[in-house]
Amino acid sequence: QFSVLRGNVPASSSLNPMGHRGKKVSEVLTVPTTTIDTFCASRDTVDLVKIDVEGYEDIVLEGMKNTLVTFQPILIVECNHDGPYKRVEQLLRQYGYKFFYQLGQNGPVHVDKIIPDLNDIERNYLCSGFAITE
Repeated sequence: QFSVLRGNVPASSSLNPMGHRGKKVSEVLTVPTTTIDTFCASRDTVDLVKIDVEGYEDIVLEGMKNTLVTFQPILIVECNHDGPYKRVEQLLRQYGYKFFYQLGQNGPVHVDKIIPDLNDIERNYLCSGFAITE
């Protein structure tokens, strides 16, 4: 079930039946779903994955364990201060991801751990099993 928000925040539609961050749900749609592992099973390579799922990032990572182990793609993960960012980091470290870069206006900045911006401005992280160099 996908909860759709109308108005000025449609990008905050979510799988949360109560609405993302308390926003009023306008419509609930039934949509087909799959895991990234299932989607990527027939692929020869997976280089990059962007995850922006309004607080369900840890669930997505749990559904892509084989992809993480087999391909170890670079990930760009949105981590909000009120989301599961600690679990996200725990899962990524479990699968060999040890380099984290906060993506901001001035480009990627290496950080030791994922600590979301409390202002929710710079909330995307580039995550990799190897150091990214210029």
